This record gives sequence, C-alpha cells and structure tokens, in this order.
Amino acid sequence: MFSKVLVANRGEIALRVMRTCRRLGLQSVAVYSDADRHAPHVAAAEEAVCLGPAESYLSTERLIEAARATGAEALHPGYGFLSERPELAEACAAAGIAFIGPSAAAMRALGEKIAARCLARACGVPVVPGYDGDDQREETFVHQAQRLGFPLMVKAAAGGGGRGLRRVERPHDLPGALAAARLEAGRAFGDSRLLLERVIEPARHVEVQLLADRHGKALAVGDRDCSLQRRHQKVLEEAPAPALDDGLRAALHRAAERLAQAAGYGGAGTVEFLVRDSEYYFLEVNARLQVEHTVTEEVTGLDLVEWQLRLAAGERLTLGPEQVAPVGHAVQARIYAEDPTRGFIPSPGIIRQVRWPVGAGIRVDAGVTGPGQPVPAEYDPLLGKVICWGETRAAALARLAGALQQTVVLGVAHNAGFLCRLCLAPELRRGPADTGFIERHPKLVRSPPPPPEALAAAAAAIAGGPPPWRALAGWRAGGERRPAILLWEGQRLAAVPGAEAAEAAVLPLRGAQGRPGVELAWLGERWELWLDVPVAPPFDPALEAEASGEAAVSIARPSARDHWFIEAPLAGRLAQLLVAPGTVLDEAAPVAAIEAMKMQHILRAARAGRVVRLLATQGAFVHRGQPVVECAPPTSGVD
Repeated sequence: MFSKVLVANRGEIALRVMRTCRRLGLQSVAVYSDADRHAPHVAAAEEAVCLGPAESYLSTERLIEAARATGAEALHPGYGFLSERPELAEACAAAGIAFIGPSAAAMRALGEKIAARCLARACGVPVVPGYDGDDQREETFVHQAQRLGFPLMVKAAAGGGGRGLRRVERPHDLPGALAAARLEAGRAFGDSRLLLERVIEPARHVEVQLLADRHGKALAVGDRDCSLQRRHQKVLEEAPAPALDDGLRAALHRAAERLAQAAGYGGAGTVEFLVRDSEYYFLEVNARLQVEHTVTEEVTGLDLVEWQLRLAAGERLTLGPEQVAPVGHAVQARIYAEDPTRGFIPSPGIIRQVRWPVGAGIRVDAGVTGPGQPVPAEYDPLLGKVICWGETRAAALARLAGALQQTVVLGVAHNAGFLCRLCLAPELRRGPADTGFIERHPKLVRSPPPPPEALAAAAAAIAGGPPPWRALAGWRAGGERRPAILLWEGQRLAAVPGAEAAEAAVLPLRGAQGRPGVELAWLGERWELWLDVPVAPPFDPALEAEASGEAAVSIARPSARDHWFIEAPLAGRLAQLLVAPGTVLDEAAPVAAIEAMKMQHILRAARAGRVVRLLATQGAFVHRGQPVVECAPPTSGVD
C-alpha cells in the first residue's frame, strides 16, 4: 500500500478520499487553485500545493509536478476534471506514480462513448440505437438524424456529467445543437467529437457499480437507480435499484462484468444502462468513482475508495457476490448552489450560514463546511450530498426528507427545498421514477411563497433594526431614488425601504428550531433577503413535520425614466457581448453569454428595445443581478 496520495480534485470528493486515506494511515496531499486557497480540502490534507489559476486543475503537468515535489507515490483523480483523461494515467505511469484508476488503454476502450459502444456490441450487449461513426461532418449527422428520427440526443464522445449534451426535438434545431455541444465538449474534455442516440422514453437510468483487479476478475457490487435528473444531471440516486426483477438485475450485472473483462479494466467504475420494461440498453461507462457511490457503500458496507487504493496497489479482488448483497435501502440528494425556480441556473456566492443534518442513518459528504466560504463561479455548483439509509425504500425517503428539513444554507440559492418536495411526492414514494419525472411534475420545482407572517416580521426587523439598516441610500438614476426590497406576498409585491452597508448581518428574527430566520446580505451589486420559510406542503402526515428552508427576495434597481436593464442572472465571466449601442432588439434576442460553473448561459432581451449602452466589458466577471446592458424603447431618441 502507498504511504502518500495526492488527491487531484477539490470539494467534497477530495475530502471523501482524504477521509479514507486518514483511516488507512496514509498521508494525503491537496492541490488547489487561486480561487480555492481557503477551501476546506486544503486544510484537511497533511500537505497542500497551489497549482495556479482557477483552470489549473486541468493541467496534467502541474499535477505531476506537485506529486513529485511532495513525494506522493499515487494520484487519485476523484471525478470530473481529468479523472477520465487517458493522458493523465499515461503521465503518471511515465513519472513512476501509481494512478488510482483504470489503465489508459482501458480508459480509452470504455471511457470514450464511441469506443465503449463498439466494445459493447462486440460483447453482445445491446446499445441505444444511434450514430457513432468517424465522419463528424454536419451533413452526416443530419443524414443520420433523419434515419434515427426525432427526438434524439447529441452527446460528447468523451466525458460526461451532462457536458456536451443536447436533446433535439426537431430537425431544424440540430445544427445549433451540434455547434453548441462541440464547443462545450471541446472546452470540458479537450475532445469535440460527437455521437447521436435515439431518445428512449419512458425509461429508467440504472447503473451497475463495478470493481475489477489487475488479475482478470471483475465483480458487480451493486446497482443504483439514477433516473431523477434535471438538465440531464442526476439529483437523487438510490440503491439498490427498485422494482427490478431478479432476471433483469442479473443480466445487467453480467453485461457490466463482460465489458470490464473485455477491456482489461482495473479499479472502480460504473456501467450505465437505460431500462424500459424488460429491455435494457448500454449507455456508457464512467471510468472513475461516481458522485453517487455513497448509496452503494451504505447498503453493502464497502468503502469503495479503500478498494480503489487496494486495487491500484495490485491487490486481488477477494470479494464474492454473497459479501456485497445489499442490506436495506439508501437514497442520496445532491445539494447544489442553484435556483430551481429559475431553470436550475447556478448560484455562486458567499456562504453566510450552513448547517448540515445529523442523526442515525444520516451521512453527509460536503465540500462546504462553514460561513464565509466562497462558492466559486469557476467550478461545479455541488455543495454537498445528504445520504440516508433505511430498512426499506419508504423509510430511507422519509429519513432523507427529514434530513433535508434540517439542512440550512444561507447566502446562495440552493435546491434543498426542491429535493425535500421530491422525496415527499406521493408519485415517487409509490415506486421508481423514469427520467422524465421532474419535467412532468413542475409543481415540485416551484417553491411556495413566504407566508405573510414571515414577510411582516422581516419588514419590521429591517425597518426597526439597528444601524446601518436605517441608513437609507439609493441609486442615482434620473434623480435620487431609494431602493426597495420586494417581498413576495401572494400575488403582489410589497415594497419596504432598504439600506446599504459594507457587510451582511443576520437580523434578530429567529425561525423554527433555533434556525436563523432572516438574513440581509449585500452581494456586491444588490441586496438579498433570505427568509426561513416553509418549502413543501405536508404530502405525508406520517412525517409529522412540514419541510422548511430558505426563500430569497431581491432589491429592485429602479430604472432611469423609461429605460430598463438586462441583468446577469448569475455570477460568472462575461464570455461574449453580442450587441453594441444602437442595436435594435427583438423580444428574446440574445444579448450576451455568461460562463459559470462549467456551463454557458445566454442573456436574452425580455422585450423589444434598443441598446443604449453597455455596462460591462467582455471577459469581465459580473455579479448576479449586475446590469450588463441598458435598453430603451426602440423608438426613443438617442441619449
């Protein structure tokens, strides 16, 4: 076994790997970027090395240099970033550093979707009908799409996590989807190749967890259902996959093992399938540890990171099927810094308060551990994971709903309330979901408005609070105007005088169970008020308590005369400005593109108008709510 391991990742996965290293008596080395200098994973390791700018996690050369400088004998890639890049495995081998994962050859055979589909066909494993040829010309994709029919999926050949993935409903949308997917795939994976797959629906997303040693043995150590997704990314996962008959479960496990053996796979990996009725189709292999590995650990008692380390050190896989038989049921919720009510757009910012749930059967793997911690716009918006075990599926879902009620995150928008409503939904509690479940249940996404008593208490606290809350200030736009906090009350907005201060503070209003009730935070370009409010109706009386969480309401910036602003919906880098002063805009016309948390977001005009001036420069960082473009009616005069 190794004595020192460099963890080439960040956030909750870095902390997760370090926890196992610590238990096994191994030293861990953290790496971090300038944006992550004060992140918890940096303090958790015995040594830490700064790689440089935010994107330096993607530098193979810097990672190898850090491992050499610290004397690390092995490198654990976590997930995301370079975890599925064969080049990193090859660089480790050339430097005499053990790569904790499959070989570069196995990664190319299974980690790339096109190669994996070819191998699956050779092994007799059914694949989703599609096109995965070498000809990457647009006209070829158009021809193949006509053969397959719509809807279909455009997918990046390399990587995963929803990057380079587009659903296409109609033929005329295909060229734009291909261009966008190529750009995103090239930036995320350094490989812009694409493939097409027919959409199979309704279907479930079921995956098999694999362990394989370097001596030819591969074993399926469990399965998971990961059908609950938004934007093609998973939000709720459970193990074992419910409502699979024994024959179908065995077929999935055998197919996964055949693929691993055919590729000479070593380490931990996941084989993903679409399941419809009694049929199954191979999707892809994730040649790494998955975000949702935790639910398999909870029902099998395995430490999958420990097995990764042991297999990378050359040990034989000594487990058998009887030792990995699941006990009970486990469900995981991914807590993201995102706003479900605004299309799940990411919400970077500063954590003001955080409290994770505790109790029997509750596990938390979190990268956010305390107030003042930044959630950078440069990285994935995952804050942490809440995992709950129960003797039955119903018990695990109920426990998870209760744990999400205990979860407090202030300062950024997040999805804990939405996930709680999801756990409580009768349709989900009756049986497994398919991949279209969230889209068919929009009521679960919408958070109910804050109750009148919470709004009244917040207004009183702000109006009568100590300085600096009484120090009113306003934006100068066509005369001095005072900002107002817009409180959502039923179907109307109630204006309350606002204030300006250098720092945020928690106002003296307490919520249920001692939770902070109200926080007023200055987010650089605007105020935001966070209220402790109900987020879910009591779908199931047996749960004995309603869910609760936070709702955010914002200060409106008054416009100058009849002018109006197009504001950044989230913090990030202004990648493109698509207009200039004088540009006439149609409703929904694209105005700018913001890159944040590995995704690109297009700003569009809410109504027809004319660009008066640009308020931000291309390439600059913008805050959520910051005006980017000032507009006026299309027929108004020149300012």
